[in-house]
Amino acid sequence: MKRLSKQSSISIFIKKNKISDSNLSETIETINEEQTIEKTIESSSKLIYNDDISFFVNKILTDAERKLILTDFWIPPNNFNFPIESIRNLKFQIQWIDQFPWILYSKIENGIYCKYCLIFAKDVSGKGNNQKLSKFVSKSFNNWRKAKEIFNKHEKTNYHNTCKIMADNFLSVINGKQISVINILNTERARQAEINKKKLTSIVKTIILCGRQELPLRGKIDFGNVLNCDNKNDGTFRSLLRFRVDAGDTVLEDHFINDNSRLQYTSPSIQNEFVDICSKIIKKKIVDNINNSKYFAVLADETTDISNVEQMSLCLRYIVTA
Repeated sequence: MKRLSKQSSISIFIKKNKISDSNLSETIETINEEQTIEKTIESSSKLIYNDDISFFVNKILTDAERKLILTDFWIPPNNFNFPIESIRNLKFQIQWIDQFPWILYSKIENGIYCKYCLIFAKDVSGKGNNQKLSKFVSKSFNNWRKAKEIFNKHEKTNYHNTCKIMADNFLSVINGKQISVINILNTERARQAEINKKKLTSIVKTIILCGRQELPLRGKIDFGNVLNCDNKNDGTFRSLLRFRVDAGDTVLEDHFINDNSRLQYTSPSIQNEFVDICSKIIKKKIVDNINNSKYFAVLADETTDISNVEQMSLCLRYIVTA
């Protein structure tokens, strides 16, 4: 497609919008201003992400920006004309980039930054060096007379070496070569949660079985490790748990043998809590069935018990629809 000149685009805009002569100068000025702003935004966008490291100083960086700085940032070509200091007639030397790979040059500030420390270093004194993290981190360095001496000194600081290790780990994680610590912790947490879920599933299923068969849960004793019953009557619930272990429930067996915590989830209070949860689930299902049915009836009857306390029973009848 042929690109129109600025004058042609202005003429077409005037014709299409039927602009009068009185507003012509104002319109042209507005168009020129908009085009100037658009070019400025476009050029600055390219500059921020491709050309100058100074735009990334003292700001919170995204992972994409960190990766860009570490792997694909602008490096001056060999024929780049570095500014010359008027006093000492010195300038940045291109070979320093090969000697010190952590260097990133800023055209705007005519100075350099350490790409590792800029991303990962904190604003504290370097351990053992009594050096504030200003040079190479929050401020550019351009003392070319002592450049190599200070470069070598910076490479030996603890915080620089720590930041370099952090950068290597970051790239390994971002490139999928290594799992991050957070993901490792999340994976282990998920694995442990799945194991705990299996343990509780065996215990809850045993309580549900006792409830459906109208079996009492507790016996004469209801404490201690389930597997150590010593031929005492400790109730149907604990007996069925031992039966599950004998039948091959290795997760439950490991829970009773190797779990160092006292939380066996078999105490009377835990049993009551599980029974109460089952009761709420059953009630919710009954209510949902009634709400989904077309017809239902409510029957209520009141009577007095042996202690002369009035008791009311409630009966719900509904049609189950397919």
